[in-house]
Amino acid sequence: MSFTCAISGTVPQHPVISPKSGAVFERELIEKHLRDNDTDPINGEQLTVDELIDVKGGDVVQPRAPNATSIPALLRMLQDEWDAEVLASFELKKYVTSLRQELTHSLYQNDAACRLIARLTKERDQAREALSTMGPSSDVTMDTTPEGAEQQQQEEEGAIPSALLETIAAVAKKLSKQRKKKFKALKKSPDTFPSTDIINNYSLQKTHSGLHSSRSQNILSLGITPQIADIFLSGASDKTAKLFDRSKEEVLSTFKHKKKVTGAILHPAQDLAITCSLDKTVQIWTTAGDNRHTINHEGGVTGMSLHPSNDYLLSFDDVGNWTMSDLYTGGVITTQKDDAASDGVTCGAFHVDGKLFALGTNGNGVRVWSVADCACVQTFEHTGKITALAFSENGFFLATASDALVNIWDLRKPAEPLVKSIELDAGKQVNALAFDNTGRFLAVGGDDLRVYETEEWELKKTFSDHSRPINALQWSDDTTTLFSAGGDNSICVYA
Repeated sequence: MSFTCAISGTVPQHPVISPKSGAVFERELIEKHLRDNDTDPINGEQLTVDELIDVKGGDVVQPRAPNATSIPALLRMLQDEWDAEVLASFELKKYVTSLRQELTHSLYQNDAACRLIARLTKERDQAREALSTMGPSSDVTMDTTPEGAEQQQQEEEGAIPSALLETIAAVAKKLSKQRKKKFKALKKSPDTFPSTDIINNYSLQKTHSGLHSSRSQNILSLGITPQIADIFLSGASDKTAKLFDRSKEEVLSTFKHKKKVTGAILHPAQDLAITCSLDKTVQIWTTAGDNRHTINHEGGVTGMSLHPSNDYLLSFDDVGNWTMSDLYTGGVITTQKDDAASDGVTCGAFHVDGKLFALGTNGNGVRVWSVADCACVQTFEHTGKITALAFSENGFFLATASDALVNIWDLRKPAEPLVKSIELDAGKQVNALAFDNTGRFLAVGGDDLRVYETEEWELKKTFSDHSRPINALQWSDDTTTLFSAGGDNSICVYA
């Protein structure tokens, strides 16, 4: 015996009878109907699920579908099912691939976001530290000066803004205190600093050659990060500066100018490379090679120096101008014309405290300037063109070079400042000077490389590994490594 569901017209798997109409239903269908209507679908009388009566009977065997009654029909049905499975598998693979690509993109975005957050956090911390060093004098006060009047007056006078001068003074005070503490510790325990005998053990460790064009075999400038001496930046006569990883023997980035690159600096805390050229520009780059700012000069830029705060840049040119700029905005803070250096400024450097800087000229000696006053406060006479100068880390001494003569000046003795004159052999030329981070050694580069101990200004060692004159010198932060770059298109590493 079989029943037919009054709703679907098929044989029910679980038949029930409605006591209201006596009709047979599939339990699942009638329960769905009652959840929405609460009435018998046949006569409309009130009906609940509890009133339904189960029909006891044998298992209902569904009849076989007409298309499954022969072997060819069964094969066709199996083929259709196989095709459906293959298509489903293909769609699933497409979805998985798409999902994987989206996941990879999201991971890259997350990594970039993390890097950005880390960089911004670092910049924020540095800004907070800079603000904390400014002291109470940097507190914001009510300014009664008419809006724009003070700024206009400063621009007319070419003066450095007072807020910046306060920052520079605070940095100088902090660095002076740190330096006194360091050298006081040196006197108490000399063993904590590199021994003067360390230079005697120096030897040539590596020569990096062929970094620049063979047609212009002349590296003019060299910049390193003292804490990480594996990476350096070299500027040359081939109009390029190259960022080189000496541990991997790999050029990381190339920075291009229109004329000779005369200066190269690597920022010690940021991923920035700074280059200057006779094309009258200073370029500020990211180490990846992107140009961030350009600072223009009236003449060809002959060199530059980074302020000890690492925020400001001094650059100078061959028509006697010097410019102080904001490193992060590329904005010019002030530009001054040195009438006594009308033949051009040849070299220059900030004092280790940042309140003074020295400029070498073509024929009027060395001129020491005050940052606060934008005025020359002292002059050291030489007979010829100044080819190099450097301040000692102790802040007391200034080394200057002209032809084959190196003079050591004591800034504490304006009446009789000359401490020592080191005269090389006739015909020699000094092109580079560099004090180490302890102030105990002075490297002199020219036709050869000489290292002097600064207590008695005694020659400790001489190196003659360059085939042409040396143009740039750099020490590592711990005095364990000395770099020299020369006109033979090579960089020598001594340790």
